[in-house]
Amino acid sequence: MSEPHHKLAVFPGDLTQTRGLSRLALLHLEWLKEHNYSIRTVYSRHYLLLWFVEWCAEREITSIDQVNRALLERYQRSLHYKQKSDGKMMTIGSQMNRINAVQVLFAWLVKQNYLAANPASDLEFPKNIKSLPKEVLTQSEVETILNSIDTTTAIGLRNRAII
Repeated sequence: MSEPHHKLAVFPGDLTQTRGLSRLALLHLEWLKEHNYSIRTVYSRHYLLLWFVEWCAEREITSIDQVNRALLERYQRSLHYKQKSDGKMMTIGSQMNRINAVQVLFAWLVKQNYLAANPASDLEFPKNIKSLPKEVLTQSEVETILNSIDTTTAIGLRNRAII
């Protein structure tokens, strides 16, 4: 796959701050590139982390030393209530992607000895609600399908049994 054609958004804050969220998020992205993660993964992770870093910056949190479990839980709750530009709520999958990116970043920070413990390690993912299909076949539609199967062949008998 080719590299995305448009320029990546810039992380907020002082990129020279040794323990700054923006600087370390960018170092993490560089590490991903150096370790042959796909450009799509790096690009996606860039934006997932950018949302977190911007959320922190809005609350004047710029250093990894200011991040703790309670803050990460606040971030997670904010995702639950976040509306997209179309007014709809963010999906569970989108919430999980954003939380996972933060978890991976903090796990990397521990491995790189920036942190002694991972404040994101035990964050719980929101439960993905599985619902039944809204549209179901009527009895006559089911009968039409069953009657359309040729039961004179072994494959037809198998298909009828499956359905």
